[in-house]
Amino acid sequence: MEPIEPASSTSSPPAVLAVLARGLSERAGGVREYIAELTRALAADPPAGWGVRAYLSSPAQRRLLPGVETAVLPGRNRLRWDHWLAPRRLRADRPSVVLCPKGVVPLGLGRPALVTLHDLLYFRLPARPGAP
Repeated sequence: MEPIEPASSTSSPPAVLAVLARGLSERAGGVREYIAELTRALAADPPAGWGVRAYLSSPAQRRLLPGVETAVLPGRNRLRWDHWLAPRRLRADRPSVVLCPKGVVPLGLGRPALVTLHDLLYFRLPARPGAP
């Protein structure tokens, strides 16, 4: 079993928005940029009385979120991270709300969650006229 690193900050406001930021991969892309920009913006100007904590799958991801409180749950297997490591840690940390920007809500989360679904236009327009 891999050790779970403690959150990088010890003081927590009464309400915490947890961001599941496993999607911060080394490769540039739309989802990665969305997660990074959204998390940085929320942490820079949170609603009154709220804090933001990003949950990462690798310590290297911290470089993408300077100044953001983070907790690292080391793991490469996305199913294990999404449905075992993250919910176990979130049940212990008890954030007020969990933001799931990769379109996956962990099984057994036990916390209120917001999920982002990306690229759904395809289901409305599966075949564009003139598309290859």
